[in-house]
Amino acid sequence: MVIDYRDDLFTQTPVVFSAILHEQLNGLNLGPKVTGVLTDIDYVGLLETALKIHPQTRHVAIVNGASKTDLFFEKEFRKALFPYANRLDFIYLTRLPMGKILEKVRDLPENTVVLYYVVSRDGEGKGFPPWEVASMVAEAANAPVYGCLDSYFGHGIVGGRMTSMEMTGVKAGEMALRILRGEKPSDIPITSDGTIINLFDWRQFKRFGIREDRLPPGSIVRFRTYSFWELYRWYIVAALFLILVQSGLISFLLKQRAQRRRAEAKYRTVADFTYDWEYWANVEGSLEYVSPSCERISGYTPKDFVKNPSLFKEIISPEDRDAWEKHYHDSRLELKPREIQFRIQRRDGQIRWIEHNCQPVMDHQGGLLGFRAGNRDVTSRKLAEINLQKAYREIEQLKEQLEAETAYLQAEIKLEHNFENIVGNSAALKYVLYKVEQVAIADTTVLVLGETGTGKELIARAIHSNSPRSGRPLVKVNCATLPSHLIESELFGHERGAFTGAQARKQGRFEVADGTSIFLDEIGELPLELQAKLLQVLEAGTFERLGSSHSLKVDVRVIAATNRDLEEEVRKGRFREDLFYRLNVFPITVPPLRRRAEDIPLLAHFFVEKASKRMGKSIERIPESVAKKLMDYSWPGNVRELENVIERAVINSSGPTLRLTDDLSGASRERVESPLKSLQEIEKDHIVGALQSTNWRINGAKGAALILGLNPSTLRSRMRKLGIRKP
Repeated sequence: MVIDYRDDLFTQTPVVFSAILHEQLNGLNLGPKVTGVLTDIDYVGLLETALKIHPQTRHVAIVNGASKTDLFFEKEFRKALFPYANRLDFIYLTRLPMGKILEKVRDLPENTVVLYYVVSRDGEGKGFPPWEVASMVAEAANAPVYGCLDSYFGHGIVGGRMTSMEMTGVKAGEMALRILRGEKPSDIPITSDGTIINLFDWRQFKRFGIREDRLPPGSIVRFRTYSFWELYRWYIVAALFLILVQSGLISFLLKQRAQRRRAEAKYRTVADFTYDWEYWANVEGSLEYVSPSCERISGYTPKDFVKNPSLFKEIISPEDRDAWEKHYHDSRLELKPREIQFRIQRRDGQIRWIEHNCQPVMDHQGGLLGFRAGNRDVTSRKLAEINLQKAYREIEQLKEQLEAETAYLQAEIKLEHNFENIVGNSAALKYVLYKVEQVAIADTTVLVLGETGTGKELIARAIHSNSPRSGRPLVKVNCATLPSHLIESELFGHERGAFTGAQARKQGRFEVADGTSIFLDEIGELPLELQAKLLQVLEAGTFERLGSSHSLKVDVRVIAATNRDLEEEVRKGRFREDLFYRLNVFPITVPPLRRRAEDIPLLAHFFVEKASKRMGKSIERIPESVAKKLMDYSWPGNVRELENVIERAVINSSGPTLRLTDDLSGASRERVESPLKSLQEIEKDHIVGALQSTNWRINGAKGAALILGLNPSTLRSRMRKLGIRKP
């Protein structure tokens, strides 16, 4: 009725309903301002509960009335219990006169349970309170009666899986409180959760011999009564126990004290003669006992420690005191045996390593009595361990370096060229080799300049091969071929987990090159953000692995090469000026092939022999026409292009004569406008240039001798020989 007339009675007021059946809800138009608690009857649950408590059940008598509501219940429980028809005999006592119902339940067959749903009107149309019918049926029945509503409880039924009207009211009240606190009814779902409980009457257990262990978990049992023994049995047992304890306590304590004294005497005798320094500490920190061995290990007597318990902490080395404090705190926080190693300073100043172990001593009730501790002098063993660990670390470092060098050498062995073979006899090449010879022994940073394909790497290898570092391989890095996100890791290494995919620590090329030389090819391609890190290596010889804050110190000679104009790159802001000056200590410019044309025949013969040997051919002659074409070509790709042209010619040659397949007539070699200078003239110009840059200063840190890598007396001798005088 409230639902039907809520718009007239409660225009703006939210409505909370309760005890509406779930089946009735479908026909109601509730609207957004209505919520509430449904009443669900667990028909199957009531039957299953009865069957679990009475597993021998074969017959089920069902009592139900004839009112409209009663008939609705009958329709629902018949539908719900239909699947059980094949295994149980259902006796339907529905829509009968009350007298007939009571007569039937008095004479039910053996192994029967009664399910009482609701009788508000019997078959004769007489009205009854349903709880009163429950009482009459339970009193008359010769079998246990189970009900579906908690309003029947306490009226003679055993109980069952009941819909609790009390819990329905509580849930509805909670919903009302939530609405009063500001929640909207539409935000509070309509539910029946928590309204069905398992409720039983203990008195009926006694009547029908029902065992409590067959009740469903979480069942509520009421009306329980206890016998005198059940109420007071623990008091009686305790009193008897106290009488027994009192009779034997005195003799027991006397025996225990005698045994403890014998045990203490035995322990003290053993502890006094033990090699380790033993002690017993009380809970508050005082020392109950200290063995004489403490004097041999620490130089202090047992009385010293007993008189001043903090002396133990005072003689621990400051470096290990924090570790001791943590051990001391943890040993009291979690009572279990523990070990720790630390150093102490003896009375005579010696440092000794101590292996300390302690364990809590508990009484029979688990109470802490104190700590028993032992201290062993393990100085010799510890020093041996430290030396061994140091040796292992050195071996591991050497192993890593050897593995890195081995991997690098294996890659280098695959290179096709032999860096010792620098082919040519031109004055320009001789001058370059002269400068190589000058700088090789000086351990100076070298910048090799030149066009692509001129052989800058061969010059770098020649510098390394003639240097004091030639006993170790030259480490090469091509800055142009490495991805920008990997070049830092490749140069400086990384720690495990430094970035995605870094599964293990890796040594960088600078770490591998410690003690030897590193060749940084295409240095002009190095990203600007990494140039500062390279500058740090050049200036201080230190760097950090990617993902590490620990600085590594290395001794590396840097040889860099580029085909770029670095001064122009500096002006454009693409290369650091300070790094350029650090690299440009001793520049060597490798001339292009067009400026050393006289070397072309020698190079051609060298490449023909090399390619023929690899392909299994025998080419013995290069025709003059071919040689002339080679000499007249400008070679923009320099020596590398020449080698490729010769290799193609060898492939296409079938006899002993080289047959040129490339058309080199389209681009004649640009003749050098100025005549080539002699080696002596080039040397003179180079020395004059160095002197002019130092304002004709020879000696000192800013003198020309240092720039040229010469002894000052040697430089003066060369100046006299070449006729060089200060203007």
